Amino acid sequence: GGLPALFANIEYPNQAKANGIEGIVEVEFTVNELGMVENINIINGIGGGCDEEVVRALKKTRFSPAIQNGRFVKVKLSQRILFELKSLK
Repeated sequence: GGLPALFANIEYPNQAKANGIEGIVEVEFTVNELGMVENINIINGIGGGCDEEVVRALKKTRFSPAIQNGRFVKVKLSQRILFELKSLK
């Protein structure tokens, strides 16, 4: 799980490929006490289906929950995800 799984789950959207859309999607989200993602918020999107793809991939991804004082706790995270056409080749 975690970030490696998130990046493995992301697929470059066909609409973005067809229109040459590249850039960075910035997203904030919460990982709850069970390691599930909630409260997903796109901070800066690039369109072309990329924003929706980040949300879809995050909903599929599980993380290790944060631990504070021996208890699982919620943690708010932010992540930048690069969509770059040359990385497809």
